[in-house]
Amino acid sequence: MKREQARRRRAILLAVTDAGVEATIYDAARRFPTDLAARKACLETMVKDLASLEENVRILIERDDSLVTADRRHLYELVRGAGAVDRLGYKHGKAHEEPLLALPDIVAWAWVRSGEWRRRLGPVVKQVRHVGS
Repeated sequence: MKREQARRRRAILLAVTDAGVEATIYDAARRFPTDLAARKACLETMVKDLASLEENVRILIERDDSLVTADRRHLYELVRGAGAVDRLGYKHGKAHEEPLLALPDIVAWAWVRSGEWRRRLGPVVKQVRHVGS
């Protein structure tokens, strides 16, 4: 999204909205000393939320090789701690191999830009979870 022209950004957000995409924002906005600590807290909150569902869930996370080991270790502990091993799975994928990974990028981009972009994202955002507050 950062390299797209405003007209194209609007078209992309409209397509996401028209597709019926729904998102939960896990917002750790500057509440943690590092990005890694914020990521860990967001994953913890997300796993708790998803483990409370009665259905099987698969988490797909964009692969960042510098974070995969820490993510796997943390997710392993979280999923087991939530008693959801049989219902909650997780996987890291590369953006070019998993086209749906574009959706979180689009949503996150619009969310942090605020203003017009966040307003256009409005129909997509079903819940905002303020992590660490």
